[in-house]
Amino acid sequence: MASPQELQVQQKREVEKAQESTTPMRAFLPVTDIYETEQALTLVMEMPGVSKDGLVVNVDSSVLTIEGRINFDCVRRVLC
Repeated sequence: MASPQELQVQQKREVEKAQESTTPMRAFLPVTDIYETEQALTLVMEMPGVSKDGLVVNVDSSVLTIEGRINFDCVRRVLC
């Protein structure tokens, strides 16, 4: 049987914080369905509260990025 080891008390030290790799914001991964036919590629995404004006679609180096931004002023007033 191994001998018990004593715990050593360590001095407090500042934690080295790693650089944040993402933009500080809330991000959600919506449920997405993708349908491909000979004529088109169709994506259906659940993005509640995102209007057409708040949708940003980009293709860069064969990577498709879709962002949806919510106008919280409209959500609070329930006017949009």
